[in-house]
Amino acid sequence: MDNELYDHAVREVGIAVESALRDVVGNDDGYGQRLVGEFIDHLHDEVFVYNTMLKIYRLRLRTFFKFVRNPHAHRKISLTRPHALSLTAHALHLLSDIQQFGGEGDQQ
Repeated sequence: MDNELYDHAVREVGIAVESALRDVVGNDDGYGQRLVGEFIDHLHDEVFVYNTMLKIYRLRLRTFFKFVRNPHAHRKISLTRPHALSLTAHALHLLSDIQQFGGEGDQQ
């Protein structure tokens, strides 16, 4: 971010989110929306999560992949610093939640 490589920062945090999802569900070659579905199934089957929470995470993750991760992964997009900070902050919140659920699933 300090070097004004905003698109690169968003792309990298998108990769981190996708990698965390793979780690939690144990799928080394999953990606995108299919991986989101596997994560939601993991939350349903392995971790005690209310249906409302499943719907919220499904929406948050699918929206993230559709409107943040995919566009930045497949083409260079010009971003302002505030926009990049917003996108990366959102992704880092998702990443933290994913890692938390992964830790809980490992303890069971």
